[in-house]
Amino acid sequence: MPVDRRFDRFEDGLRIITSMLRSGRSTHDGLVLSTRSAVLAPRGPRPDGLPVMVGATGPRMLRLTAELADHWNGGLRAIEEVPTLLAALDAACLEVGRDPGSITRSVEVLVRPRDVGSGDPPAVLQPAEEREIRGAPETIAAELRRFADLGIDHTKSSSARTPSGASTPSVPSSRRCAAASEGPLDRARMVTSFVERSN
Repeated sequence: MPVDRRFDRFEDGLRIITSMLRSGRSTHDGLVLSTRSAVLAPRGPRPDGLPVMVGATGPRMLRLTAELADHWNGGLRAIEEVPTLLAALDAACLEVGRDPGSITRSVEVLVRPRDVGSGDPPAVLQPAEEREIRGAPETIAAELRRFADLGIDHTKSSSARTPSGASTPSVPSSRRCAAASEGPLDRARMVTSFVERSN
C-alpha cells in the first residue's frame, strides 16, 4: 500500500466510499483516486448506507469529518483535552455549513477499576498509564459522566493492564462502572463498553 500523499488518498477514498454508501454510485475525479460510475450492489437495508466514523484532530481531517462523516472519534483522551477538540470540531462543522449537533462524538478512555475488598491490588501501587482513569467503579463512572457533560455521546473504555503477577480488574467492577454511568444525560445516552486490553 503506497504511503505517499496519504491525506490525499484518504480524502479521495472517503469521498468515494461515502458516495457509494449513500447513493449506491460514485463518480469522482480525485487527486490520487478516481471512479467512473462505480456501483455498490447490493446496497443493504439502510437507505443512507452504513454510518461513517472518522478519527481526526487536525484541521484538514476535521473539515473532512464535518463534511462527510456521521461520527467523529477523538481517540484516547483525558477529560482536559476534550473541550479544545470539540471546539475545533464545532468550528469545522460551521465552516462547511453543518449543524455541529448533527454529528456523533466519541472518545476512548483507559480505566483501571478496583473492587474494594476484592483482593485487587491497590491502584496506588500500580504504575499509571497515560490518560488513565483509576479507582472504584463509582469513581470511574463519575469521570465517564464528565465526558457526557462535555458533549461526548459514546466512550470506548479499555481496562488497563496490571503488573506481572497482579490480578486483573474484575468483570463485576467493570459492569458496575458501566451501570453507574447510565442515567439521564443532557445529550444522547452515553454508551460505555469495556474491553480487556491485550498485553
